[in-house]
Amino acid sequence: MSYKIYKDTILKIDKKTWDLTADAGGTLNNWRQTTGTTYTDVNGSIVTHTPHELATKVVYEFEWAHDPRENNGIYFMELYETTDGGSSWNSMGNNYRFTYYENDDVKLMHHNKIRFVLPIYTGTRSYKLLVRASSNSSEQYLHDQPSQGDFNPSAFIFSVL
Repeated sequence: MSYKIYKDTILKIDKKTWDLTADAGGTLNNWRQTTGTTYTDVNGSIVTHTPHELATKVVYEFEWAHDPRENNGIYFMELYETTDGGSSWNSMGNNYRFTYYENDDVKLMHHNKIRFVLPIYTGTRSYKLLVRASSNSSEQYLHDQPSQGDFNPSAFIFSVL
């Protein structure tokens, strides 16, 4: 099922656009992340939202780039949520997972965007993505552009009518 979202039906937006920032020692934070064979948090994917009272759905979006380290890159991402401020995270289930598969001899950076339509809820919740590679030979670099360095990820969540 797909949804067409018009800007006049968006009621409330929470957004995290991550920029390169310097730590206390003056070193730039590096967003690049190597996928492994166990699930780990996707850097920059956490966002918190309290839906508008008139909303009928909540939409989570995440933009990132990846650089395939191998010709056959396969990785899995899954959406998790928390209702207790991050003390415990729970998988959203089968409808909130996807597999990225690439069979390409050209190693280029790919820009990606995923959108999940969530059921309406009350109160405040946070969401994040977890990622893992299918094997050690299919690892990827996330948030990396080979010729330009880091790609800053963006997480968006918004309420819609």
